[in-house]
Amino acid sequence: MLSQQIILSSGYIDAINDAVPGMAAVPGGTGVSPYTGQVGQLFWMGGPNGLGNGPTVRYLTNENYGGLYQYVRLDDAAAAPVAGQIAFSLDFISNEEDGFTGAQPSQVTTSETGASTSAALQPAGIFLTGGVTPGNYTVIQVAGIVLVQFRAALTVAGAKGCAVFCAAAGGADLGFADVLGDNSPVLQSDWVLLQPRFLGTGVTTPVDGGLTAVQLDLRRLRLF
Repeated sequence: MLSQQIILSSGYIDAINDAVPGMAAVPGGTGVSPYTGQVGQLFWMGGPNGLGNGPTVRYLTNENYGGLYQYVRLDDAAAAPVAGQIAFSLDFISNEEDGFTGAQPSQVTTSETGASTSAALQPAGIFLTGGVTPGNYTVIQVAGIVLVQFRAALTVAGAKGCAVFCAAAGGADLGFADVLGDNSPVLQSDWVLLQPRFLGTGVTTPVDGGLTAVQLDLRRLRLF
């Protein structure tokens, strides 16, 4: 659901690490958050706004750029992400009527094989903040311009406007992006992997091991 109203525990979308939906701590009384319904909601922000940047790290590229964001839960088994790392989808929620099995809805992971037969085929968005506690709730960006973390050594040199892909490299480059060559023939076995790993285009020149602005392609949007 696309919403223009969402409750966050912090005034900054790149500083969200909620223990329960919309709240930094479990509330008293019933201990149930009144904002559970906003998990998975998409919300748009465009132009200068008070939710743009965290109090200590100016993470978002520019407050004048619009973006589409999603409020999600980080899987309990995931590792804590770093800012700019790719978030991956998990399987759909169990549902006896339509046969889906797997994780809770609107849940992401740092694992590249969260819901993939091959690595990095299910990118859901980009983490805006590092150190999110597994099992907690945070905000990822799913479309628009955002800083993305690139692998330590790019496959080929980056350039403005170049295509950006999930590196699918694992290890120290887990969940990071890459730039690939464009002068070599591509086999079917390659493009069936490259197509779902496509993230968007470089707004600025990607560099080895750096955070670089990328225009996320809306076709990566996943309603889960």
